[in-house]
Amino acid sequence: MILSPDMLVAEFLNKILPLTSQLVFPVGEGGRLHGVFSLRDLRTLAESQWAGKRIRDLMLVVNPDYFISIDSPISEAGERMKKNGLDIVVVLDKEGKIVGILDHLPDKL
Repeated sequence: MILSPDMLVAEFLNKILPLTSQLVFPVGEGGRLHGVFSLRDLRTLAESQWAGKRIRDLMLVVNPDYFISIDSPISEAGERMKKNGLDIVVVLDKEGKIVGILDHLPDKL
């Protein structure tokens, strides 16, 4: 699932989070990756501060370690996950558009 940067945190918590076991979410618009939102990011704020906050206010801005090319070997995805400390990498096509998400790769890669 790709989150909109303009989505309210409250909307995410009420509508999206109950439907998934994901802990980390790509944030994008128009097929373009803007950043990554982790449930860990919510811990930076007291619950009373969530009102009015948008995903863009808490997301980690795009970093090359958060994505790989569709042509990259799967081992590179595992290396990126370890390097960035997140359990996901976003897969981009040659035009830089999001085509998928890889998460929870086996340790044996």
